Amino acid sequence: MVAPFAARQARLNAAVLRHLSDVEGQLDGVTVQGIFAEPYLEALGGIAATGPTLVLDTALCTELTPASQFVCPRGTFRVRTPQADGAGLTTLPLERLS
Repeated sequence: MVAPFAARQARLNAAVLRHLSDVEGQLDGVTVQGIFAEPYLEALGGIAATGPTLVLDTALCTELTPASQFVCPRGTFRVRTPQADGAGLTTLPLERLS
């Protein structure tokens, strides 16, 4: 019964990305859509910030290298270590290049 669950999970991930994606860009020259976040946190006594992230379908992340880049209207970013969730989505921590 694994196959029916996997198929449902893939359909759900596709629906989530279709409805919540807020950025389109080029990931190593391939057009992708994903959920972009650039969180900001102000800590007591100073400012602490976390880096931007992009969430997308894990299938789009199979060819990533340490030199991979994501280019979108919000800037150019280097992809750091991808973080797959094991359920079909991957979070890409990004480092702003420009």
